[in-house]
Amino acid sequence: MSRRTLRHRGLPRPATGIGMVALAASGIGVIPVGALLAGPAAADPTDPAQMAACEFGRQLTTFTFTDYDAYNQRVLDNSTGTFHDEFQNSSTDRRNHVVETHTSSDVLSVECSTQTADPDHAQMVVSVDQTTRSDATLGLPRPERTVMHVRLDNVGGRWLAERVDPVPKN
Repeated sequence: MSRRTLRHRGLPRPATGIGMVALAASGIGVIPVGALLAGPAAADPTDPAQMAACEFGRQLTTFTFTDYDAYNQRVLDNSTGTFHDEFQNSSTDRRNHVVETHTSSDVLSVECSTQTADPDHAQMVVSVDQTTRSDATLGLPRPERTVMHVRLDNVGGRWLAERVDPVPKN
């Protein structure tokens, strides 16, 4: 089993979407963490499926209420099958919730490990450390960890998320 970590290296990232609400709407578990680890960054993954899983985890959990539509399109562009359809069908409700609560999330690091892989399918565990801000947190960042199983399908040479399942909380 290989494992890679991608860390945000202090460079500004564009605000991109609605991770927490998307995860809640799709049933993904979010595990709060007391402190975020800022250990050394590991090498970037070189396996295309693992790179796609890490990028999908980043896109799914990085968002801002001011640019929901661009976020929604990015997630749809990187997904297929069941997840794509469910995400598309819940778009209006998620958008309304995020805008009403002024929610945004910034990813601090993404860690991906391969469970199984073949040329057409891959199963990954994706862990995302992030901070989320909303009216409920009075605009202050709240650290969280999102952990999910992501099944990817190779569609025309692109690895797309087909299924996203929560990792049960301890």
